[in-house]
Amino acid sequence: VDSPSTHLAEQVVAKAQLLLISPITTDKSVTLAGVSWMFASAPTDDVIARVLVTDVLATLEGRPNKVVLLNATDHESRMTVREVVKEFSRRQRSPDFRFEVSPGALAITNQMAAIEQAQPGAVLIVAGAEDAARMVVAVRKLIPNPIIFGSHSMGRTPFLQLAGRAAEAVRFPLLFVPNMDDSTTRRFIQQFKTDHLRDPDYTAALTYDTTRLLVEALRRGGLNRAHIRDAMLQLSPWNGMT
Repeated sequence: VDSPSTHLAEQVVAKAQLLLISPITTDKSVTLAGVSWMFASAPTDDVIARVLVTDVLATLEGRPNKVVLLNATDHESRMTVREVVKEFSRRQRSPDFRFEVSPGALAITNQMAAIEQAQPGAVLIVAGAEDAARMVVAVRKLIPNPIIFGSHSMGRTPFLQLAGRAAEAVRFPLLFVPNMDDSTTRRFIQQFKTDHLRDPDYTAALTYDTTRLLVEALRRGGLNRAHIRDAMLQLSPWNGMT
């Protein structure tokens, strides 16, 4: 369900020679070790960072362009931030200020005071959904009409639920844009809303696609681990909802 647990599982599957496919982790180091039994479905952080930084720089062109990077220090956020900073550097630019917040922290007054003093043109938030929501609400209270960018975690349901109206106009990479002309997508969304009384976010859609991919690999490979792995390779790229 996330990069840290996937890394732990990777140590097992590498020795057990058992297929592992991670539906939502974006940490590219999950597959960097070259373990042939490891697969991942989501776009990696370097791809996400490229899209995000491009939009930040394009949006700020011709405006006050000081950028504050505000990030949580959990594993997922650190991996994303590493790629974001690397992408800024590749564009011969870097955030003007950077402040860190411990995951789950409720008191971030010191960071907010520093951001207010910096008077940035934009605030870029990289954190898990819940932390990102608290940060967005805090920034909205502090700075009038701020331009707020965020990482893909803002596409998760808890962010929208916790941020509420403060989420309006926040810009972030969206990993699932439903194609309502596709019958599979329509059925999935309808069934998900019936079961959960809310729209599916990208984690639900990626997990559904990944499960369908795994089922098809099982059908083709039979009850044989190596054949299932080979079938997974043959099926890639998988044409799913996402």
